[in-house]
Amino acid sequence: MRAAAIGLGLLLALAGCRREPDFDERYKSAQERIARTAADIEAQVDATGAPTPLASPQ
Repeated sequence: MRAAAIGLGLLLALAGCRREPDFDERYKSAQERIARTAADIEAQVDATGAPTPLASPQ
C-alpha cells in the first residue's frame, strides 16, 4: 500500500514537470506577438482615414 502511494506520488510529480521553452521558441512567440500588435496598429491607423480638418472659427 505504501509503495503504491509513493509510486503514485512520483507519477504525479513527473506529470507536473515540463521543460522550459528554448530561445528559438521564445523568439518565435515574441515575433508572432509583435507581428499581431503591428497589424492591429496598422488596422487602427487605416480605419481612422485622413485627419479631420480643424474647425474654423465663426
